[in-house]
Amino acid sequence: MGIMVIFFAVFFIIYAAVNFYIFRRASQSLKLFPGIRPVILLAGIIAALSYVTAKFFSLSLHPLLYEALIWTGSFWFAYILYLVLFLILIDSTRFILNKAGLLTPKESSGYLRLKAFTGIAVFIITTAIIFAGYLNSNRIVINETSIEIFKGKSQLDELRIALVADIHLSVMNDEKFLEEVVRKINSVKPDIVLMPGDIVDDKPVLLNQRGIGPALSKINSKYGTYISNGNHEFISGVEESVEYLTRFGAIVIRDSAIMIDSSFYVIGREDRVMPRFTSKDRKSLFEIMKFVETGYPVFLIDHTPSDLKEAEKFGIDLQLSGHTHHGQMFPASLVTSLIYEVSWGYFRRGSTQYYVTSGAGTWGPKVRLGSDSEIVVLNIKFVK
Repeated sequence: MGIMVIFFAVFFIIYAAVNFYIFRRASQSLKLFPGIRPVILLAGIIAALSYVTAKFFSLSLHPLLYEALIWTGSFWFAYILYLVLFLILIDSTRFILNKAGLLTPKESSGYLRLKAFTGIAVFIITTAIIFAGYLNSNRIVINETSIEIFKGKSQLDELRIALVADIHLSVMNDEKFLEEVVRKINSVKPDIVLMPGDIVDDKPVLLNQRGIGPALSKINSKYGTYISNGNHEFISGVEESVEYLTRFGAIVIRDSAIMIDSSFYVIGREDRVMPRFTSKDRKSLFEIMKFVETGYPVFLIDHTPSDLKEAEKFGIDLQLSGHTHHGQMFPASLVTSLIYEVSWGYFRRGSTQYYVTSGAGTWGPKVRLGSDSEIVVLNIKFVK
């Protein structure tokens, strides 16, 4: 609990500082418009507080107000990212020009007009970028790849897996969105659907109120749908999230292994944030592997692609993860590529193979730039 308090304290300090930076620059650029400056700043403050307010009072707000606050606050996160990038670029350029003596006096009418024009241009360009990202987020692509795995004792020669993660079901990624995800899944005719976490974003009680979730029961596959919990299942209440997901026919694998068709195992691990939200640690892979008979192919669904060496150490054939969103909005992908050994796509370490999906949905703003909302089809060929 202490760690969470520190985390939120640091988050709110940074969040407040970033918003102050944006509002201060916006105020300076609007000196020529003293009448509308307070209105613009008030709108910005409301946007900055919307998401936090909605999440803290989610169960007591009117549904329409909750949705309005979530949409406003979420898209403000996107504005923060791109406004800050533009402001850093502008401030750096201004510093260089000022040192070179190329700027007009700061209180001259020409300088004030330049600041106003620049501020308006930045807002328009940022809005255009975000709108393009919104359109892109609604385009779910299907990425397909082939992987060879040692057959061992498996009775199968081939297996077609649909890998789907990070749907983030919410008032933004709603039932209509889920229906499109399910339609895409069914279109590839998978043998099995594996979902490594963050299927929910809002609390299940809110999803139930809005009728979000039933489309999950329409997924068609030979062996069914298997889910491991991600960090958002724990944030939303893990027991409630599991009950919600199983209600629609999914099987949530919680630090255990399941044998499928006497041919392969699927291991599902609880997300590594588990100790922050419960009084327990997740089981080690060593403990789980005690119940896996040797000689069979083993697939691991583990939400966060950290410490990939562990899967290799215990002979996992294929680990499937999500969580990164591959940054979701460029240039955040550069950051996730630094944090994770693999931020997106296929990777191999020794005899263990990995695939990290950028996810089907979005967290925060319904915006994707430099990454795609995807469903991954893995054509497994079991070889001798």
